[in-house]
Amino acid sequence: MMSLNNKLDSKIEGLKSKFPYLTLKEVEDNKSKDVYERFVNWTAGEFDLYLMNESENLKVYFPNGEFRISNFKDKGNKGFIEIKVEGRSEKICQNMMMRLEKLLNHVLNFEYNKIY
Repeated sequence: MMSLNNKLDSKIEGLKSKFPYLTLKEVEDNKSKDVYERFVNWTAGEFDLYLMNESENLKVYFPNGEFRISNFKDKGNKGFIEIKVEGRSEKICQNMMMRLEKLLNHVLNFEYNKIY
């Protein structure tokens, strides 16, 4: 039996194939795992009224699009945070990316002030 998340993802992929989608992507250097966890936590709180999936990464569905926040390491074991926004409207995607960048900057400033 197909899980609810897989059904939802398959329906969204079907919609993406019918409508043109714009993708914006940003990768930020992550010096601490706490920064990623705090960013995901604060983002989930900021968008708590939207449908979201927190199984592996944070995936949030907003009207006419979605965004994903993930954490990965490169070959040199250096951590990165990836923000990927997809949607049908360039303006909506840009506005969502700006909101997420502001939230990430706020988390980074919080982490910086905590250290010093």
